[in-house]
Amino acid sequence: MATIPLIIVTRPERSIAELRPALQQMVGTGAAAEIRIDRLPESELDRLDELFPSPVPLVATYRSRAEGGAGRDVGTARSDVLRRLLSLPFSYVDLEARSDVTLVETAAARTDGPRLIVSAHLPERASLDEIEAALALRGPANGWTKVVVPSTLDRFYREIRPIVVSSRSPSSPRIVHTTGPSGPILRARAAAFGFAGVFAGPALDSNVATVEPSQLPFDALSRYISAGSAGRLFALLGHPVDHSFSPRIHAQWYRTLNEPGLYVALDVLSEQEFVHVLGHLNEDGFIGLNVTHPWKGAALGAASRASNAARAAGCANTLTYDGGGWFADNFDVDAMERRLRELRDGGAWPGSDLLVLGSGGAARATVLAADRLGLRASILARDPRRVRTLVRDLGAVVPERPDSPASLIVQATPVGRSDAGTLELPWEAHLRAGTYFLDFVYRPDESMLRTRVESRQGIYEDGSRLLVYQAVETHRRWWGIPPRPESVDGALKEMGCTA
Repeated sequence: MATIPLIIVTRPERSIAELRPALQQMVGTGAAAEIRIDRLPESELDRLDELFPSPVPLVATYRSRAEGGAGRDVGTARSDVLRRLLSLPFSYVDLEARSDVTLVETAAARTDGPRLIVSAHLPERASLDEIEAALALRGPANGWTKVVVPSTLDRFYREIRPIVVSSRSPSSPRIVHTTGPSGPILRARAAAFGFAGVFAGPALDSNVATVEPSQLPFDALSRYISAGSAGRLFALLGHPVDHSFSPRIHAQWYRTLNEPGLYVALDVLSEQEFVHVLGHLNEDGFIGLNVTHPWKGAALGAASRASNAARAAGCANTLTYDGGGWFADNFDVDAMERRLRELRDGGAWPGSDLLVLGSGGAARATVLAADRLGLRASILARDPRRVRTLVRDLGAVVPERPDSPASLIVQATPVGRSDAGTLELPWEAHLRAGTYFLDFVYRPDESMLRTRVESRQGIYEDGSRLLVYQAVETHRRWWGIPPRPESVDGALKEMGCTA
């Protein structure tokens, strides 16, 4: 049976006054709290005794600048702070293997006081020899070791994970984390790897930022780990993904339905990395993946089997492991069909014409959705060859005139993201007062399209509702049931969808 690790929540608060109520809210969770002493103003250091008696176990960390913190690296001032921590009733004090050698030796010899976590934070370009040496560290009799190294997903699966597996040592309790794109994996799999603990972020609904972006919400992580073999692991793959609301949406639904699922975001830097990583994720327990820009085409190509919609769209936004490989779905089609029906049935769109901007996967999904409603969509795109393909394969048409009025325009390109450039199409010639403009991009970084639509008395909607609707179909695929209607309404409200 896998060891249940201690979940340690890194608190982001920066004062004793903020910390005390935050710790009280953690009572009954079974988690410990890490107090990042290096993030507190020096004036607060004399007040640390006010944290005791603590309602939950406390881990004190004074991370140096050399290891990614804000504390002093060496010298008397650092030693004085650490001695102060070791004199207080913390459950654990985190000392650095490189900076705090003398204190580690002294504290390890004590029979009282806090237990020790001896940490090695390696640089991004750490060699395999350096990583192996850090993993070989043996902790003190009264504590653990912790090794942290930045890593891409590709390096994680090629080099770091094999070393972690081969260096397992049950007699020496330890924690191993990576940061960066691969950061969530070992945190999610902490129990399977037999780690003594795992560092996590605040609860999902706390509305406070995590100190380390790789940290997962401790309530979602705890529910998944506690479920043991019944837990289900999912991920979002794309680049970038740190802005995505998908992990939050799915986590809230899992909690509402008491489902033992954990959904994480993994930043995949290249198509080659995507294909390589896909071959390993199921080995680490991932059974479902959402795929976002720009890897939807690669997702279809790497799948063993695919739905008709995914094949017709030429890309996939959902992969599900079915025992023999990854099965590809395209729920953008379902999401767009649902929204088009709502607009038509609600009177916002007559359902008579539809102009699609772009010729990629989102455009193809829109053409397919329109076809389900018995409508042939018009296509406006820069690449004539791809337009001809859409006309030939999916029955799309080209606008009759360069200024044909459109009652609904779907913006199906990446424009709106900070790295996507401008929409170099003569789309405004088709815009009229009352035209409904539906943007596939949700919460775009650039508001130019909204401004231009509304300046012509058009109605602008971003892709937030589409995001939630495809998430509904993803949930149905993975769990066999849709999320509750009130949960869907809650997600829509949080995304700012009011109509």
